[in-house]
Amino acid sequence: MITTPDIARPPKELVEGLAAIGSATAAGELSRLGIRDPFMKGPVCWTPGKAIAGPALTLQFMPKREDLYGVDEYADPEKQLHRHVLYHTQPGDFVVVDARGDMASGIFGEMMLTFFHGRGGAGVVIDGCIRDYPKARILTLGSGCAA
Repeated sequence: MITTPDIARPPKELVEGLAAIGSATAAGELSRLGIRDPFMKGPVCWTPGKAIAGPALTLQFMPKREDLYGVDEYADPEKQLHRHVLYHTQPGDFVVVDARGDMASGIFGEMMLTFFHGRGGAGVVIDGCIRDYPKARILTLGSGCAA
């Protein structure tokens, strides 16, 4: 069995404070601390005007190495590490995926987003594709979840 570590979440008061100050102030402070470009270029907001903050469960997708991961990858779903981030979801969490802007494969689809929402996930940020887009969009818009 594959075991993945959980993240240390910030205090609730800090998250609420960040939600209140807005992204421009937060980005300015990150810049002052030496963190440049604290954002992903390209994602499109499904919930314009909605501002929320929360702990981020992060993933980075890399090109598949066919010499290590063959066609049997889907024989055991637990080998798919992107599933494991969802197992750690707590209410108010976000999933942030650096997919390198890859538009050739879906990162999450209806079933995984339904699971994420059921665990209390607040939103997703993906610089790539979402599978089952029409159903996923209805799920996130109808649930209050930001995407």
